[in-house]
Amino acid sequence: MKRSQSVKRQRTTRKRRMKIARHKIAESKRKIQRRLKHKAENRDAPMFRARNIQFKLADRAQAICYGGIGLLHSLARECGLIEAIDAARRTVWARQPDAFFDQATVDMDGHIVETGGECKQGIDISYDGRWSYHPLLLSLAETGEPLRIVNRAGNRPSHEGAAAHCDDVAAMLRAAGFRNILFRGDTDYSQTERLDRWDAAGIVFHFGYDAMPNLVKIADDLADSKWKRLRRPPRYTVKTRPRAKPERVKEQIVVAREFKNIVLKSEDVAEFDYRPTACNKTYRMIVVRKNLSV
Repeated sequence: MKRSQSVKRQRTTRKRRMKIARHKIAESKRKIQRRLKHKAENRDAPMFRARNIQFKLADRAQAICYGGIGLLHSLARECGLIEAIDAARRTVWARQPDAFFDQATVDMDGHIVETGGECKQGIDISYDGRWSYHPLLLSLAETGEPLRIVNRAGNRPSHEGAAAHCDDVAAMLRAAGFRNILFRGDTDYSQTERLDRWDAAGIVFHFGYDAMPNLVKIADDLADSKWKRLRRPPRYTVKTRPRAKPERVKEQIVVAREFKNIVLKSEDVAEFDYRPTACNKTYRMIVVRKNLSV
């Protein structure tokens, strides 16, 4: 009889412990789900918002190495450093000479940032098969400083969301006093449905454009007099004395084994007016013709 009561008490104790454990696991899952709902890329407010930060000295547990972040954040908030950093760009620009505001050149590009993490929110497979993010970077060419960085999943196209961020950056540059704005980007950023609006706002743009069949035909039909030899500036200037170049071993092997060898002989450039389908205005299209020896 006593043994039976002891077994019942043990079973009751195990059930109680299992219930407590299930409750803790469920609560942990709820906390994780609440954290996962937060998306930093959609936030315009500061990431650190805690104000009532308190530090305690524990007897048994050891503090993590990141505990000082809260203290530094409190110091930065109390001395006004956060507001100063937010306004620093405009303050630095305001101290530049008047010629600095002649033009702001905004370069835009996407960058594949590979990650080895498996639990990071937002990662995806890029076009070349890498688990990565694909952030969009808008930078000021005159100073090299980033104007806007937008994180995106690795499978997103380069141009996604770029036009809206270009509008925001242009408004910021206008407010700062820049008189002219130039957008630059490769073929991924030639979003023709925005060109008319940007042109009406006085924004100049230099975008790459895909060699579509209709454009290739227009270029092929141009008269010879429309083409001019393209002279590219040297990539660098020799500051000492030119060095003698060694023999090109790779070139010798290609020729000796009769591989297909493509050599750039010269480049010609021409231009013509072109109106994209999504535009009501015509724009200058510049085309480069490469003369190759095969």
